Amino acid sequence: MKKVPDKWLYLPALILWAYLIIRLIDQSKLLFYFPLDYTNDISSYMAQLFFLDKCGFHQFCPYWYNGFTAFQFTPPAWFFFTLPLYWMFNDVKIATYVSMILVFIIGLVSFILFGRLFNLSFVKRLAYFIFFFGNAIAIGNFIRLGDLHQLFGWVNLAILSFIVLYYKDREIKTRFYWSILFLSIVILSHQTTSILAPFILVGLFFIKNSKEKLKIFAVGLLSLIITSFWWVPYVTGFWKTSGSSHLLTKSLLSLDIRDLPQNIATVIIPLAFLVIFYFYWNTYNRRRSELLFFTPIIFLSLILLLRVAYFIPILKYVYPDSYLHLFIFFTLFMFFQLDVELIKLKKFIPATLIILSLISASIGLFYTPNFVTPNNVGDRTIEILDDVDDKFIIFGKGTEVYNKAVYSYAPIYLNLSTPEGWYFIFDEEQLELSRKTRIDLENENCAELDNDLNLIGAKYTIAYDEQCEILDKCDFAEKGSLENVCLYYAD
Repeated sequence: MKKVPDKWLYLPALILWAYLIIRLIDQSKLLFYFPLDYTNDISSYMAQLFFLDKCGFHQFCPYWYNGFTAFQFTPPAWFFFTLPLYWMFNDVKIATYVSMILVFIIGLVSFILFGRLFNLSFVKRLAYFIFFFGNAIAIGNFIRLGDLHQLFGWVNLAILSFIVLYYKDREIKTRFYWSILFLSIVILSHQTTSILAPFILVGLFFIKNSKEKLKIFAVGLLSLIITSFWWVPYVTGFWKTSGSSHLLTKSLLSLDIRDLPQNIATVIIPLAFLVIFYFYWNTYNRRRSELLFFTPIIFLSLILLLRVAYFIPILKYVYPDSYLHLFIFFTLFMFFQLDVELIKLKKFIPATLIILSLISASIGLFYTPNFVTPNNVGDRTIEILDDVDDKFIIFGKGTEVYNKAVYSYAPIYLNLSTPEGWYFIFDEEQLELSRKTRIDLENENCAELDNDLNLIGAKYTIAYDEQCEILDKCDFAEKGSLENVCLYYAD
């Protein structure tokens, strides 16, 4: 059996390592600037880290939506992991960036240590890590968007997967119960990783005897019991919120040009997984156990490829990118284990790896924006917040500032509250009222706007450009203006 030579990996791995380092250096601007642009989720997590410290876990928090229960709908693992860093640095920006670096380091160490269990060379272990965490999808989600609690979930899901893969060909012994720790962290890290994790365990369940099946079942059950303090309130409350109607797989059926890169990836990557599995299975003489073990993931690849994931309960709430992360992880594992002599066109593999790494880095360079430092509009928005001493909302249509990012900045640095916020799941009536205030403004319906602002509980409004003119026409009291940014008070 001839496995993938290390020399095939040198250049593609080097390309992705270089690009990952470039992106981490670029993201280090977070140490000095609070992100206010549209392409970021990270400011929401920074605010919620602040809330964990100030409000507590599952406690009433007054800063968003006229008060909400902190972490009822946000998995808390990454926040608990990062909270000591916040206490140490007393700055959410520094704590968040340092946490990002630490999570990547934990991931790297995990791939290096667990890779030894599968007789992977040091080069392959480094390549495995960078192909998984340094591709365009991972960098776009984990670094640019700053989806750190999902990154934390994937590091722990990778460790859980390594454990499961190790016991795939071995008798399950006591040490397997370490899986409880990592599965629990996965459940408490992100909804999508917690939904995908059982598919990995089920594959192991399929190929083991009755005694070993009981151990696998015990791992799942104990993990659910340990984490029930979070997921029980989440599940019981989720279906009553607007999040239950937000289907994350909807883009799979979209013809929008903005969804084209993702939809291309959701064809190519599942196909690549299936092709590599074919050669991997042949490497192991088409063993029934290998087919049974990978059947759950093959099922996931088919439902994504055929676009039916959108119609399947629970699975329709998983980001397409999350499916792709899972396929990439197992595609890489099988690729490093297969006999390349079975591939007739094996001479093209080195060039293919180089081309794929160049495509991935190019997508990052030309499609994924770099960190955006606040511009003049952002600076003026933050400055005008100094004149706010009560609840406020932002009419941000057509500006270069993301109003939700300002909602994250305001409680952290100015102790201000808003009847809106940046919590993905909240009351449908609150959401509809927020939408209506913007329709009122757009239609210059002054009486309704004044009434709806009172209903939503906003005393101040921040607006931009022509929106300021409408507020002035509606006889709201102007409290300040800085060029195209204005502040009005609603009596």
